[in-house]
Amino acid sequence: MFAISPARLTVSALALVAMTVPPGAAAQTLDADVAPLVETSCLRCHGERTVTPLNLARLGSDLTDLETYQAWEKVYERVEAGEMPPATAPQPDDTVVETALGSLKRALVAANRQARGDQRTPLRRLTRLEYAYTLQDLLGIDEAVATDLSLTLPAEADSGGFDTVAANQSLSPLHVNAYLAAADRALDAAIATGPPPPVEPYTIEYVKSQRLARNADGDCLGCGATKLVDDGFATFHETSSTYLLHSRSEGFAVPYPGRYRVTIDAYPYQADTPVTLTVYKARGFGAVALDTLIGSFDLVDDQPRTVELTPFLRPGDVISPAVADADVPPGVVKSDYYEPRGNFRDYEGEGIALRTMTIEGPLLDAWPPPATRRLLTGVAFDADGGVQLTKAPYEHVVDIVARFAPRAFRRPVDDDEVEAYASLAAPLLAEGRPFVEAVRVPLRAMLSAPPFIYHADDAGTGHRLDDHGVATRLSYFLWRSQPDAELAEAARAGALSDPAVLAGQVDRMLDDPRAARFARDFVGQAFRLYELRATTPDPGLYPEYDDQLGQAMAAETELFFSELIASDLGVGTLVDADFTFVNRRLAEHYGMDGITGQQMRRVPLPADSPRGGLLTQASVHKITANGTTTSPIPRGNFVLANLLGTPAPPP
Repeated sequence: MFAISPARLTVSALALVAMTVPPGAAAQTLDADVAPLVETSCLRCHGERTVTPLNLARLGSDLTDLETYQAWEKVYERVEAGEMPPATAPQPDDTVVETALGSLKRALVAANRQARGDQRTPLRRLTRLEYAYTLQDLLGIDEAVATDLSLTLPAEADSGGFDTVAANQSLSPLHVNAYLAAADRALDAAIATGPPPPVEPYTIEYVKSQRLARNADGDCLGCGATKLVDDGFATFHETSSTYLLHSRSEGFAVPYPGRYRVTIDAYPYQADTPVTLTVYKARGFGAVALDTLIGSFDLVDDQPRTVELTPFLRPGDVISPAVADADVPPGVVKSDYYEPRGNFRDYEGEGIALRTMTIEGPLLDAWPPPATRRLLTGVAFDADGGVQLTKAPYEHVVDIVARFAPRAFRRPVDDDEVEAYASLAAPLLAEGRPFVEAVRVPLRAMLSAPPFIYHADDAGTGHRLDDHGVATRLSYFLWRSQPDAELAEAARAGALSDPAVLAGQVDRMLDDPRAARFARDFVGQAFRLYELRATTPDPGLYPEYDDQLGQAMAAETELFFSELIASDLGVGTLVDADFTFVNRRLAEHYGMDGITGQQMRRVPLPADSPRGGLLTQASVHKITANGTTTSPIPRGNFVLANLLGTPAPPP
């Protein structure tokens, strides 16, 4: 039993549309129809006394043998493409060629259909999340870029199950166009040449801000949402903070996409309880959304604190510090944003005082970046990041494709396959186009080719996966991405068929930070955590809900599930556990004492605690409610469908 390599699509595609031909009949006519062509035009170079690796004199016609099948498949492709016989050799009669190709095609298709039989399954396509993670690991691009790329791809169909089920996947022209666009954007991020961007720190000294001073001196409702202090400006309300204190309002514009170091110096102001410095990333000047909160830091005991983050910023992005968890004076309604009316000169509630915010970047370890150097194998660079070729441009293209293709396709590739992709750059090189522009063409083609988009293994053909298929299935299960160098090397060595080696690789991969991708995606689908932001609790009914609490809810469930795997706990722990994960914000929501700081940590639960297990977690409570009221029916259905696997019948 065997499967056709996805790289050789000609015969594979025919297998989907050709009429069924009885294998016996195909085998009987194969020798008679193909022999005239072989004898008159092929044996001269592919016979007993020739040096070519293909010996047609000894090649049998048993297409149930994998090697025989692959040899005849290659013969068909080369003859059908007009590459054989060579132009310098005597050419056979067209009728002989047509008869041979027709018979060979029918025999190959019949053998393929017979081998697959009832065990044929749809090809397993990468989900848009897997596609983005694969680009991240393959090209070395930033995680933020990969996340953005995933959002440009068509959403997976909602089949009521996991999006990795091949039978529920589809591929449309919309997908193809999106893959090409995503490949272009990924290559833009991965290939950076030319002079490096300038790296200069930009420091905002809030005490010198003329804009904030004008607002603080005004008497209009809400215009004075900050207060001038000796060494900066104090702020008291979340929404006003993000509007007044962001980086663009103080003259900073992101010049170049990349990671930036953001350092903020602040301290509690008029605070008797911990207040929180939150940091948002957004585009434009308006209020920011839940998913743009990039940092939370507790400020306590009037002590100044310097915090640091390294977000990925693009031109047009702004960074905005804000305050959270600030108590209001007695008698003041917290939902009234602008009390006392007019400004905050005499306000006695809690807040934070901001001294400085410094933004430095883009942060560069080297130029051109390591991703560019790794991708452009064998190419040198001058001091200004310019490309310097050390041999003929096309030879460089071949080298780059030969190194890139096995990693992209997650299996070995032969010279013909390398040449097929490398040749796509030849017309551009012949026109004198820049080398980087030319080499992008084969790279882009590989990033949208079937061997990249689909799992190139033999699943569904009735026989065991080879080691490369095992490596691919394992890495996309545990990492949602391609095999790394160690796993790929184990596959090349044929070591994954050893249970001990396979178990060792599983343990290694679970210990890798990339295993968090599996936990996040699993709970997102299995426990519907991806729906956490589908509704926003009514702020009048639930004023305690904010960005920090929403993120902590999601983190609790993800960390809880990861702990089940790491500690090898039983499935019963999903229902009854003596621990959970909280930070100060979530602990306050649960009524738990003694938890300080914004970092999530594992905490034991007492025997009489109502907490413990998935069903008591705030994330599950939120996704089974609608933002205003709750109902036992959706929660009961959650238990049936998402825990017990027995969804209720339709009403």
